[in-house]
Amino acid sequence: GWYVKNSKLYVRKNNSDVVGDVVNVSGGIDISGNLFFPAVSRTVGGGSQTTAILRPNSDSWSYTPPDGFKGLTSKDMHISSDIDPAQTDDDHPSKNFGAITWTGDGTTSRAITGLGFQPDFIWFKDRTQAFSNRLYDTSRGIDSNGGKRLFSNTTGAETNQTSGQDISAVGSDGFTLGASSANYTNYNNDENVAWCWRMNGGTTASNSDGNVTTTVQANQAAGQSIVLWTGNATNSTTLGTGLSKQAELVFVKNRDYSPYTTVVYHHKANSGGQPNDYGILQLSGTNSYSEGSGALTYWDVSEWSNSVFSVGGDVGVNGSSANMLAYCWHSVDGYSKFHYWKGNGSTDGPFIYCGFRPRMVFWKCTDATENWQVRDTARTPFNALSQGRLYWNSSAAEGSASTARPIDFLSNGFKIIGSNSEVNGSGNHYVWGAWGDVPFKYNNTF
Repeated sequence: GWYVKNSKLYVRKNNSDVVGDVVNVSGGIDISGNLFFPAVSRTVGGGSQTTAILRPNSDSWSYTPPDGFKGLTSKDMHISSDIDPAQTDDDHPSKNFGAITWTGDGTTSRAITGLGFQPDFIWFKDRTQAFSNRLYDTSRGIDSNGGKRLFSNTTGAETNQTSGQDISAVGSDGFTLGASSANYTNYNNDENVAWCWRMNGGTTASNSDGNVTTTVQANQAAGQSIVLWTGNATNSTTLGTGLSKQAELVFVKNRDYSPYTTVVYHHKANSGGQPNDYGILQLSGTNSYSEGSGALTYWDVSEWSNSVFSVGGDVGVNGSSANMLAYCWHSVDGYSKFHYWKGNGSTDGPFIYCGFRPRMVFWKCTDATENWQVRDTARTPFNALSQGRLYWNSSAAEGSASTARPIDFLSNGFKIIGSNSEVNGSGNHYVWGAWGDVPFKYNNTF
């Protein structure tokens, strides 16, 4: 038997240790950074007629392994019980995130259904025209007159919907477009997409985990939440997220003041380690990861925990008396993941393991001035020769170019096949995030 734990290899013969002590996890062979393959020789003990059988499936093992070991099969993979389709009726990945497309028909009060859940955070983009990316959520309010909207590609403050021009309501299976004939989300013959997250059905709660009270709408099972608070321009402001693990991706927006970009924290943005108190990405532009300095910080990284994140006193993340907003996520096995890759400048780029089939992937080069790229399987269901290209930092219509198919979607992650600096510049650092629809444990390839 071959056993691997913490990059050490242990071997047993007839259930007795021959390499290391697997129960006490000592004396194993260090295999970190290397590939290894179980192998046998047909010339030992049986000549040319020797038969060797590899048994990665725990159902066919001769001996029960020590606690903490699983087989090298997809059925033995660990995924969160909160989003496991075999254990829950309503909390599996496709009930927590979805991407949906439609062709505008110019009608009013049109229902867009088929998500399978109520979307509490909707990120909309008209694919045909150069309209801004529009962000709506049920914590700030979604209705036809007075519902709030933000734009990811601008530095403008929050605005109200007027005359039913956007999204008028959400329901148990989708959302309803505006009641105006001048509806930005349903222009006749325009192609549209919405990326949607489920939170808590629009129900918020007061959270006092930090030193400033927040209003939180959290989906703990899926590791995602919406956080509202009143800014105080003070460093070391801790804010409850309503989550059970430390946030790995946070978008923060000052809703009142302009011109301030949406500030992005990604736990892998700094290629040298964890982002420092000044390190940010800007959602509205192509800027690389920046590490500034000054009396007022963006973050207070040392104070982050499983239940809070901490912001500094900069007006962009904690403006005095301003209405502030954060969208927060952490990785959940089998559903979401947030990490990085290093480019190699080749069309045979890195394979990125997610543990699920991605429904949507975004990425940003942190050491060059490149766009926020986003791809999804709603717009391109298969790995076609061309994928529709949209940018979160741009109002540009969907297009195609040499970078139009930078990745292939796979059953357990995605593969980088582009070679230019937007996706795979040699030595460049790329942060990414992905949400899935099927855990690899239960999935097939396309």
